Amino acid sequence: MLLCTYRPEYRPPWLAAPCATQLALPPLERGESLVLLGALLPPVGAEALTRHILEQARGNPLFLEQLAHAAGRGDGGQPGAPIPQTIREVIVGRVDRLGEAPRRLLRCLSVFPGGAPLSLLELATGDVPGLRAQLDELDTLDLVREEPGTARPVYVVSHPLAREVVYESLPPAEREALHAAAGRALEAVHAGRLQDVLEPLAYHASRAGDPRKAIEHLARFAEASLAGHALAEAAEALREALDHAGRLPSPGRERSRVELLLRLAVALSGLGRTGEVLDLLSGERETVERFHEPRLTGPYYCQLALAYSYLGEPEPARAAGQRAVDEAARCGDEPIIGRAQFVSAVADWGLGRYRAAMENARHAVLCLTRVGGSHWLGRSRRILGLARFGIGDFDGALEAVAAAEALGRASGDAWVQSIAASAAGWILAARGDGEAAGAACHRALQCARDPFTRASAMGTLGLAHLASDDAAGAIPWLEGAVEQCRRFTNRQIEGRFLVFRAEAYLRLGRLDEARRSAAAGLEMCRAISFAYGIGLGERTLGRIALAAGALEEAATRLEAARALFTRTLQRGQVLQSNISNIVPLEGPGPHAPPAAP
Repeated sequence: MLLCTYRPEYRPPWLAAPCATQLALPPLERGESLVLLGALLPPVGAEALTRHILEQARGNPLFLEQLAHAAGRGDGGQPGAPIPQTIREVIVGRVDRLGEAPRRLLRCLSVFPGGAPLSLLELATGDVPGLRAQLDELDTLDLVREEPGTARPVYVVSHPLAREVVYESLPPAEREALHAAAGRALEAVHAGRLQDVLEPLAYHASRAGDPRKAIEHLARFAEASLAGHALAEAAEALREALDHAGRLPSPGRERSRVELLLRLAVALSGLGRTGEVLDLLSGERETVERFHEPRLTGPYYCQLALAYSYLGEPEPARAAGQRAVDEAARCGDEPIIGRAQFVSAVADWGLGRYRAAMENARHAVLCLTRVGGSHWLGRSRRILGLARFGIGDFDGALEAVAAAEALGRASGDAWVQSIAASAAGWILAARGDGEAAGAACHRALQCARDPFTRASAMGTLGLAHLASDDAAGAIPWLEGAVEQCRRFTNRQIEGRFLVFRAEAYLRLGRLDEARRSAAAGLEMCRAISFAYGIGLGERTLGRIALAAGALEEAATRLEAARALFTRTLQRGQVLQSNISNIVPLEGPGPHAPPAAP
């Protein structure tokens, strides 16, 4: 018996002989690929490399072998490494043996990472004659395949490494021309419903050498991603758009860049990356001021005020918020006016100015209700609820945050749903309804999509456990929330959760841990002048001192908390901070008095 191997493009002259049998070899299964790699890679410590090579090779024995050898030499096979030269030469050799027409078609198809239907290829190639025949030829040669299970034929380069080699071989001018043709084809095929193909449009436009077109499609894709709360994807698209903005001609370049930065600030703020937002915006103040355009300066100061608020800098936040209100009034643009009133309410709330926060939040709600902006309206209703909570109006607070959550649900805005449900959990826990608070927090967790909303939901769920007298159940949630807080910057939230965690430790008799956690939370809240958090910290440290028998310290700290809550009109908190209302404990345990937030 004679065994021979050959590539699809070769036709042995003896294949038609009666004694010849042809066997088509499919790609190796995963288990078979692992056996092959097991003989080529180190027996331990190569798990990540093995997964990467399996993904790259897709069952091709030659590719598996060459990627493993390249990884061993240190010149390929690793994530981000170039394709080994041996593999590249094999692919280039096969492509070079093609005729001009199929080779041109293969080059065109290489700009479509996920493949392309026939109708799209026809437009992208200029409807060249014999397109189907060329696809059949490439299919026969195992360079192109038709994707199975699709309603209409979709063609893709048969192997990811082959597509990458062909794509990288394109001269820059030809690559840009092919991406531009692909973009035009997408626009033609999906005319009237471009929202269905925003991502591939942005992909091709960003590689077509036309910065204006790239910015247009990347910005539209980012807007759709923001609406769907895909914040990381939106941020990535906007950063790419900013790169293209730098290639615009001078007239309009700076304005385009600032507009994109403001959109990027929204995405980063939602991800809790507030420090990045402040860094981005602070360096643009002079540029923004040069425009003398309220429709630009208004949103700019809105985002700046929010960044200062979340970073715990209330006075700069209040100043930026007032500037946002002034700029919004100059242009008379109601959406900008509503957002400006909202950010002023956030700044006032952080300073413990709850009645001022209520007034600004009411104006924001009225304004945004007229223009129908569900995201900012939902956020405004939530801050209105928190302001009412600040003065002890629990029913009004719950009504406002319930309206915010309903808005988020109706509009599919998971971010607003999550922060509104967390606020409801916070208020319900303060009222002592641990069961309802827990249900609200679980709703918040279901909608949480990023570290900020997860931290809010987890920490408030810990508080709900405290309201149900379950300190042991509270600690994992509060510790998880504090850990999440380290992935973004919002010192109000982190300081508050450190104090709540201290309360849980206290109830379990872990006084040293309670003291350290409360002191850290109080220090953080003091650094940002967060009145509510300072009061909580002083009160919790007073409770800890009381449990430890340090009555003088307890009296001093509880009086400090009572005085602060009196100044900020938090009547319920005043009562819970009065030492005469706190029964000294025989020993810290499950019957320790709860801390209302």
